[in-house]
Amino acid sequence: MSPRCTWRSQESTLQVRLILIIPRTSNSNLIRIGLVDVNGYHQPDAHLDGFDRIDDLADVRIGVYWPYFRDATQDIVSANERALETLKAKGATVVDITLPHLQATDKAHKICIMTEFATGMQSFWKKHENDIPGDARLSIILGRSFSGKEYLAAQKVLEAEQIKFTHQSNKAALEQLRRHLVEAWTTIFEEVDVIVTPTTGIVAPALEGRIADMKIVSELMRFVSACNFLGNPGLTVPVGYTNDTNLPIGMQFMARHWEEHKLLRVGHALESTLQRQGIVPKKPARFFDVLQDLQK
Repeated sequence: MSPRCTWRSQESTLQVRLILIIPRTSNSNLIRIGLVDVNGYHQPDAHLDGFDRIDDLADVRIGVYWPYFRDATQDIVSANERALETLKAKGATVVDITLPHLQATDKAHKICIMTEFATGMQSFWKKHENDIPGDARLSIILGRSFSGKEYLAAQKVLEAEQIKFTHQSNKAALEQLRRHLVEAWTTIFEEVDVIVTPTTGIVAPALEGRIADMKIVSELMRFVSACNFLGNPGLTVPVGYTNDTNLPIGMQFMARHWEEHKLLRVGHALESTLQRQGIVPKKPARFFDVLQDLQK
């Protein structure tokens, strides 16, 4: 499994990252495509190679799937396009890419995350059902409704745009489709160092009177489902604010398994430049130093 990197966006909600545990049945295939070594599930030593090389990004290739990148509100797209130009000005190369089966991956991710959420809350459900907010309660109810077969099928990622789960699902075919998706992303990362998208499809909505609006949840989660589901590391960096409400906007970077150092370098380069330009402050108006609190 690959650890996730998180970056706290200014005045934004907490970014939640999942960890995907790779099944041992896929070990030989993952060895072949370089996700694990021949000795087993070896996690490379953590490092920050290149972290301070932020003025010259000529060796950095940034992958953009434009229909996906621009599937957000105009304020978000504009801020992300300006941020991308900032990275290009530092020498980074933008590469056009295609990300396959995004709708199917998103559906499978929703099934998995809601099922795991419901399972984790099972011991609290009977006693505290009425204490849980409406949107979280709906997610738990949906998660409790999925069968084990549906959950396992989602873990394998059905390729069709309309996912249909049947008791006659062919396990070998499902595993083949799962491998296809992992291999497709691995192939993309042979051509680029990072993939970039907006962090969310919309800015943070007002909470007043808003209960169980799954459409809004889907908009907020749109760009994180793929790397959450596949276990690729991701990082989000603040890149500006909306024109009318002054709400924060983020840019998300995704990298190959075990290459968090590339995310940190590009994120460092972008954030430090935007801070010097006054586009984003060095600290948000409301800032909590978690590490300092732990040392007290």
